[in-house]
Amino acid sequence: MSNEPVNTVQLITAPGVRAAQRDYLEMPPASIRVLLATSTEEELQEDAATNPYLFRHRFGVQLPREARDEVIALVDKLQLTDDEVKWMRRGGALRIGRGDVRPESGHWGLAIGVFYLLAMAGFCGPSMLMIGLSATSTPAAGFVSAILATLLVGTGWLCSKLFFTPWRICRRALTAG
Repeated sequence: MSNEPVNTVQLITAPGVRAAQRDYLEMPPASIRVLLATSTEEELQEDAATNPYLFRHRFGVQLPREARDEVIALVDKLQLTDDEVKWMRRGGALRIGRGDVRPESGHWGLAIGVFYLLAMAGFCGPSMLMIGLSATSTPAAGFVSAILATLLVGTGWLCSKLFFTPWRICRRALTAG
């Protein structure tokens, strides 16, 4: 054996602390983010079903055991990510009850998202056009145009996350049966 240091990192995901071979202890990860990053999908699904704190961290809601099992079954069935479940719940497209978890397929979410986006485009578009066509170009006008463009892009992103993506997932769920 050589005396050169070895550059390896070992991560222990066991449920407790144990004494290793010589003069150190192996400990489970102290951060839930490390656990999420290093565990397999099957382990995460099993742990989230039994651990309400891990489930709340992954999906953003605290539920009883039978509802957690149904959410995890829905995630497996539709191949959803954790963020998609969070945004579906925030946008009202995921109905969660004690014995019933299902995606809501109403078109009101899509209509509200289109309305918000068109309203912001109707406000920001003409304002940016007026600033762009004005005879004088000042730094303040450029700053206002940048703010309006940022507001429009932010509204588009928020509508996409809250309304359009959940609607698409619900439509996919209904076609999958």
